[in-house]
Amino acid sequence: MRIFSFLLILFCVTSTNAQSEGTATQIPGTNFYLEIPEAYTLLAESNGITDGNVTVGMLEMADVNYENEKSDFDNIQSDYAAKGIELKEKRAFKFGKYDALFFDLATTPKIYQVFFGAENFCGFFNIIVNNEQDFELAPLLKMLSSVSYRPSTLDPMEEHALFTIGTEEQGWSFANFSMNSFGFEHEGSEDMLLIMQLPGQVLLQARPQDLLIEMRNKFRLNEEMTIKTMDEGTITVAGEEGYFMELEVTTKSDGDTGLLYLCCFGNKNAVLLFQGMGDAIDKSSLERYKKLLPTITIKGLSD
Repeated sequence: MRIFSFLLILFCVTSTNAQSEGTATQIPGTNFYLEIPEAYTLLAESNGITDGNVTVGMLEMADVNYENEKSDFDNIQSDYAAKGIELKEKRAFKFGKYDALFFDLATTPKIYQVFFGAENFCGFFNIIVNNEQDFELAPLLKMLSSVSYRPSTLDPMEEHALFTIGTEEQGWSFANFSMNSFGFEHEGSEDMLLIMQLPGQVLLQARPQDLLIEMRNKFRLNEEMTIKTMDEGTITVAGEEGYFMELEVTTKSDGDTGLLYLCCFGNKNAVLLFQGMGDAIDKSSLERYKKLLPTITIKGLSD
């Protein structure tokens, strides 16, 4: 699955504390530092800034190489067209000190997007302009191009996670953090868990069910595997209504069959995509994921 172009499309179809360093302010939930004008304030519900008319959502993906990942956008025009969105312009440019791709979408409200990065990270900014009268894009891009990426040595679960989860009590341990996703391993099995967090604004234009259907469709584009839906439906997690899917995944080359348990839920603070990978035949894998879900809570604005 071309994860970066998928994340960009999610933005369209789908009280915070900040730290300052010099004249730059850290965007909460990221390792981005930005010189923010007085007219802008930090978003309370997700990662980014706003001046009331222009809102910039921000997403960081750590430990990936921009040059290796930019090919994800080779077919972005057709990807957007499949969603009924016209891509007016796509171009490469220099975004401050970083290489970048720029996208101009024919949407209402108006949306621009910037995908950028270096050897150790990728990121993108989703720019929503409610009223285009008297709006100028060039000054905004110049301001945003002051961004700098300063990776931290702190625990990613403490610094970046917008949720808590009772993994240790059930034999799970934190394994890695990359592409805004948190990986976990289970001590007594080969089961793996990935929790991707997205800005809460995603739910303004896409339901949890829509996001999972999109993921399933992307998986089915892989000609090396077959996907069978064993069960799906609504579910309540962390007090929020969500959607789940139990998928049987078979690799065509060797016939191996695995389980993919998906669950999506969230609120204005964050949207979580829970992806459990295990043994489709051994029902204990499925039970482990179902038992872990109720331990998840989404952090409040004051957390």
